[in-house]
Amino acid sequence: MFLSLCLTALAAPAPATATLASSPVSVSVDHSAAKPVRLVAEDKVELSATYFAPKKMKAKNPAVILIHDAGQDQDQLEELAKNFQKKGFAALTIDLRGHGKSAVEGLDWSKADDAGKNSMWAHAPKDVAAAAGWLSERLEVHASNLTLVGMGSSIGLAARHAISDASTQALILVDPMDETYGFDVDKDLAELAGLPTLIIAPKGERKKAAAMQKAAHDANDGYEYIELSILKSEREDILEDKRLNSSAASWTRDKVAEKD
Repeated sequence: MFLSLCLTALAAPAPATATLASSPVSVSVDHSAAKPVRLVAEDKVELSATYFAPKKMKAKNPAVILIHDAGQDQDQLEELAKNFQKKGFAALTIDLRGHGKSAVEGLDWSKADDAGKNSMWAHAPKDVAAAAGWLSERLEVHASNLTLVGMGSSIGLAARHAISDASTQALILVDPMDETYGFDVDKDLAELAGLPTLIIAPKGERKKAAAMQKAAHDANDGYEYIELSILKSEREDILEDKRLNSSAASWTRDKVAEKD
């Protein structure tokens, strides 16, 4: 009797082990849905993120990281991420340290003073790097075809990462703000000469956007690589502007299609 039970137990199939990261195409799931993920930055700070997987999971797809404005969270760019997904991108939104679901006791933007906010923002490039590293390990992602989208104050984070990451193929700066928490965007854009860059600005901000474009081109002997898109919406309505949600993804697709 005892021997029979043992043989029966040995014959029973072992429970399946989840291997989503190593075999993303082996499970039949709805890839159009947003998937929450957790990232870990170089300094061990845990971050909340959301992955919008591309439809062609067996192909190498271009990827995009969308970085929210200071004091906001990843939900700010959800609709834009979905539009990138529809255009064939693997899109990732993140909650920067101290923001959204990444906020913890002692690292909370909403409770920090000016010094604390400056400190968090100074270390935020590690958050962007963690997002880029996570995407590069996905089997369905083209590891050397990354686009960065910075919103408001995070344009500095996007431009700075582009300098250090050779896989960056395009850069989008949405609604550039004066406050970039210590990042010199003009200097970084000048260093990125040749990188396809799109500045999207709301109504009434053409002069600021044009000044950024001119400064970068002048620093490179007039070499032109930055394009402007001025929307008809005011700043407070920019994220609801249909032109933003459609043109950003279409422009990027045109720039990086040959990298697929």
